[in-house]
Amino acid sequence: MPVTSQCPRVLIAHGWLGHAVQFRGLARRVAEAGFDATVLSYPTLFAPFELAVDRARRAAERTGGAPLHLVGFSMGGLVMRALAAEKPPGLASLLLIGTPNAGSPIADLAVRFAPTPALRRLMTTAPALPEIEGISIGCIAGARRGPLGPLFGEPHDGRVAVSSALAISHSDARIVTMHHTAMPYARQTADLTVRFLRDGHF
Repeated sequence: MPVTSQCPRVLIAHGWLGHAVQFRGLARRVAEAGFDATVLSYPTLFAPFELAVDRARRAAERTGGAPLHLVGFSMGGLVMRALAAEKPPGLASLLLIGTPNAGSPIADLAVRFAPTPALRRLMTTAPALPEIEGISIGCIAGARRGPLGPLFGEPHDGRVAVSSALAISHSDARIVTMHHTAMPYARQTADLTVRFLRDGHF
């Protein structure tokens, strides 16, 4: 379906150490469904979390009055949560994919060796972000067997526990059998994303 200037906008945010190229396939599927998709790019290794939020904020300001949908993967979901709390004009929905809404024990370990601002934001002790009201919120969580089971003590995707991915008031959620790093590329992720953007639920 051709995208016009009046099409709903979708902003997609990548995770820690991620890159916009990871979401080319997802963005293409979203565009084929009739949305104007933009994948954000921002540094995460040493840059503060607020820089990513600022990049997202500036992109949201260019929506031109069209409905705005926010999609975030992993840390990118926290970026989009922070932006959604500011209630940008036209905000219609928020979709969080493998997002550590209650932090990750992997970040708790990693920050001992690399105490960067972004990793601190991903810790289980990080300050809670504001709850979001008045829009559809979807969560996609991964769960699969792996060697890190004892570290999590519950179902997880290798980086984020299911309970953390769902630790936000949400309209709908899906748990998929998938590793965290596979989520940006998976057809199932794209299918669920398009469905949520279109219908406000899965």
